Amino acid sequence: MSTDTQPVIRLRHTLFCELTQREERGKWFRIEDLPGTRTGRPALKRALMPYIDNVMAQLLGTTPMSHQMFLAWEQQYLTFDFFIRSSRDALEVKYRYIIYCIEDGLRNGSKNYILKIRQQCCAVDKDIFSLVEKIKLKEPAVEPDVFSGSILRLPPDERKKVIYKLYDFYKTLAEPFKTFEVSDRSGIDLHIISRYGCCYVRELADLLLDEDISDDLAYFEWNRTVTIFKHSLQNTVRAKEISEKKVALAIEFLSRNKREVTYSEITTLVCLDHRLVKRVVDQWEKRTATKLVKKDAWKTISLDELIATLDPVLCTIPLTFLDSPATGKPMTDAQIRMIYEIKQPGLRNTAFFIMATCYSNRRNDITFFYYMPRFLNAIGLDDIDQFDCETFFKAYHHGDIIPEDNVGQRARIIQTYFRLLIKQGDYFSKLNTDQREKFSPFALPRVSDDLFWKKSTLHREVSQDQKNKRKSKTAVLHQKFYFLRDFVERRKLQINRLHQEIQKAFKRFEKSGKKTPLIFEYTESVVMENRGEQVYTHRFKVWDARLLRQAHEHVAEARTYRYRDNNPHHTIHDTDAKFTTYEGSFDKHLHPVEGLWFTELITLAALTGSPSAEITARYGISKASFQGPITTPHGYTTSRWQHLLSKDLGLIFIPVEVLMFDALLAHSVVQIMSKTGARAHEFLQIRLIPEHLYRINLAENKECILFNAVPKGRLKEEPFYIDNKCMESLYEWWSYQRSRAQTFPVIKAAACLGPKLKPASYLWQNDEKHFTQKDINGALSVMLHGLSLKTPAGQPVKVTSHLLRHSFATEMRTLNTPLDVLALLMKQKDVKVTEYYARHTPSQLVELQQQIFTQRHDFSKQHIRTKADIAQQLTEAVGKVGALIPVTGGCCTIANACPAKFACIGCAGNAPDPARRGDVLVYRDAWVKMAELAGQQNLPAEKRKAHEIIGSCDDMLEEMDLIEQVDTIKRNLQPSS
Repeated sequence: MSTDTQPVIRLRHTLFCELTQREERGKWFRIEDLPGTRTGRPALKRALMPYIDNVMAQLLGTTPMSHQMFLAWEQQYLTFDFFIRSSRDALEVKYRYIIYCIEDGLRNGSKNYILKIRQQCCAVDKDIFSLVEKIKLKEPAVEPDVFSGSILRLPPDERKKVIYKLYDFYKTLAEPFKTFEVSDRSGIDLHIISRYGCCYVRELADLLLDEDISDDLAYFEWNRTVTIFKHSLQNTVRAKEISEKKVALAIEFLSRNKREVTYSEITTLVCLDHRLVKRVVDQWEKRTATKLVKKDAWKTISLDELIATLDPVLCTIPLTFLDSPATGKPMTDAQIRMIYEIKQPGLRNTAFFIMATCYSNRRNDITFFYYMPRFLNAIGLDDIDQFDCETFFKAYHHGDIIPEDNVGQRARIIQTYFRLLIKQGDYFSKLNTDQREKFSPFALPRVSDDLFWKKSTLHREVSQDQKNKRKSKTAVLHQKFYFLRDFVERRKLQINRLHQEIQKAFKRFEKSGKKTPLIFEYTESVVMENRGEQVYTHRFKVWDARLLRQAHEHVAEARTYRYRDNNPHHTIHDTDAKFTTYEGSFDKHLHPVEGLWFTELITLAALTGSPSAEITARYGISKASFQGPITTPHGYTTSRWQHLLSKDLGLIFIPVEVLMFDALLAHSVVQIMSKTGARAHEFLQIRLIPEHLYRINLAENKECILFNAVPKGRLKEEPFYIDNKCMESLYEWWSYQRSRAQTFPVIKAAACLGPKLKPASYLWQNDEKHFTQKDINGALSVMLHGLSLKTPAGQPVKVTSHLLRHSFATEMRTLNTPLDVLALLMKQKDVKVTEYYARHTPSQLVELQQQIFTQRHDFSKQHIRTKADIAQQLTEAVGKVGALIPVTGGCCTIANACPAKFACIGCAGNAPDPARRGDVLVYRDAWVKMAELAGQQNLPAEKRKAHEIIGSCDDMLEEMDLIEQVDTIKRNLQPSS
């Protein structure tokens, strides 16, 4: 397409504009075709809901009375069919469409409605003609007159007729209603309506249960009746039976239409409690000997199904897996499904051809075709055959089209396009002339302005920006490199202590008879920021299910325990289940304090499957950031019950198993990855068997511990060296799992480890499920919660396994490890990659340069403070938290965090005290010896540092002399008594 005829590019591409234009176009589309899919499908669906709700309201609120009105209604329905089918009113809208098709056909004398009905549902001609006759004979609904006189004057039979006629009228309206609405509209007393309305609804319930439903049309009519009377039917004796039949009919409907029978499909149709659905599904499975389909992220589509939708030429492509199984790499189920979902035939052919011939095992390759329909729609094209790649990619490069895509997204798409073009050219060079001519219609179009793209710096800028950001985060983490180990270690010990105390309390609770909750507490020393220690007391309660129910029933809603009582497998019937709640922490004066760091995560539900949105707002991270290996030790139903208890009683349940999992995993990750630089998938390969975890003897009676793993890009296992501390962390995890009666069977490796790894008895597993990198990062987020790490630009730093690897490389270079040795340790083939990993951080460069900034000779004493200056410092520090703490040679006047990193000598915040002159003299003598030792060992940097500290000690001693001189003068000036 030339630039003259190229459609005008939209400068603003919003979701509302997109939906409006698609509605005007009147073509079926799906959620994947919309902009914003990168933000996540759930978030996009939430953004769509207001618009879709408005469409549903229009469809349900409009009755087509002419052919033109019906065509408009039909176009709107078919355009949004993808979204309507997953709404709660899907069956009602579908049934109305069938009725409107028949009514329009009768008006125009056309029988095309039969074909339309067959496309919408499973129904034979007999059922369709029966519905047609019913519509022909249907009389218009006439609302009964408002009852003017007193209905009590009528005989009971007449009253019943009046009320029944009202209910029949509301049934013809096909809209749900409540009893008080009938009373308000008819002017009849509510008690009279309720009395005779109950009789009507009871008879209706019997008819609904006795009715035989064997086709879709009958099911639609039955479902409509239940929906109309849903408020009244739920108060009848047979409400439970109707709900069960509703679920059973939904399953039959899905089966008849050859749709997947899944929980999500059933609950969407019936809108009932999931426990009722599960019970009916279990009965259906036993009765039919059929298992419910487990909903996968990707529906499995066979290769034959996909090929049937393609051009026949693509059935066999030379030099690919289609030509010979030994040639090329077959497509995965996800790739086949992705290509199958592409609605444009030309684009689908191109995507299949490129993925079969040029696929390089990169996720961006298939993602490129996933977003191509969106690009075509943005410039108003129906398929790729009219696609002007030159104009589009230049506009996309500048951000003139789809401006909501950031620079990184645009660079990735453009880079993927050019990489595919290169691989496409390589493939065509292997074909003969006839083959090239045969498959060229399915190739990606090439760009002609090579000079423009050679000059483009977009990808280089994005790549450099990402590297700078990563090194900036690495610099922050490197400053805390050794502190991080200690921090996680202390928190692991804290959670381990909590676990031990809870186990002891459980045993005491069993011996106590379980008549009342058991209160227990223990003390713990907490190190403060000023290096002082505080003794805190943590208080807890142990409950069983019966005691929790007793405390909850008097404040719970009436129906809270009705379903739970009917379920014998619910935790409330488990006499062995015990729960721990947190009652608070107190200092030695019994004043409440913020004791346990993880209580915030519990109250914000961060450790569950559905965390609070406040997590994202408060910390600027995703809701899934804290998701470790497990989110609940009990299951969904118990977690839901605990949520109600927390909401109604204000209880804070301690998920000690979740915390132990995260603590042991994060502790082992930090120990091993910060000492080996191992990748996450290498760490997850650890096995406690002699062939893979063993000791070797070194020279001079030394030994070393190793574990074997297959590094990235290798085929054979290589050794990783660890120390006893790492080994202890692995043993702790093994011991804890064994105490929970967990075994370590042979399991399939996690998908993130790649297909080259065979099933094995991996150490990092639970319930026969291998951990993933997401579990590792989730555990790290939990254990490092509250540790504020930010770049100089103010961006929060989330500690991940990959960032630990970068920090390891940086620290090893700081220790003067040669690059080639570091490459061997990090299992990297290319030393240039290792050089990037170990590149000096900005903070290291500043520290190195600061050595030249140091003033070697100080000819002034202007920095020496007077007694008045020091007194003013002390006065200003009064009342500040953390200030006036005794330090070496004086008293600290700085509140909160220490800016000098506890280097008190030489700190401007240290107010000298002449009474503590001895401390400074001892400190000075020690550094004099350190300076002599550094000189003997030819260590100029250490000697320079020692002389700086000696100078700071001399300055402090001089300030003490000034203070004493002033005090002596004041004493001499005082008159003698």
